[in-house]
Amino acid sequence: MNYKKTFKVTIVADLNDLKDSFVEAHQHNWLSNLKIDDDGIYITPTEDEMTSSLVSEFTSWLTDLGLEPIVKDEDGNI
Repeated sequence: MNYKKTFKVTIVADLNDLKDSFVEAHQHNWLSNLKIDDDGIYITPTEDEMTSSLVSEFTSWLTDLGLEPIVKDEDGNI
């Protein structure tokens, strides 16, 4: 038996206050907002970079569970 369901998920996040584990896993893709100051290096993702990271997380997590996710944004893109 095949299962197919479409979910609508709203993600709300402060891009300046993401958990370290998420930043460490994705910061290599966020170089467009690289900031270097007296406190060191901090990278904040753009909206497009954050979307790409979330798609990566959804796809990785659900694929590891043996599922076949198709992730699209509200406009049907990705």
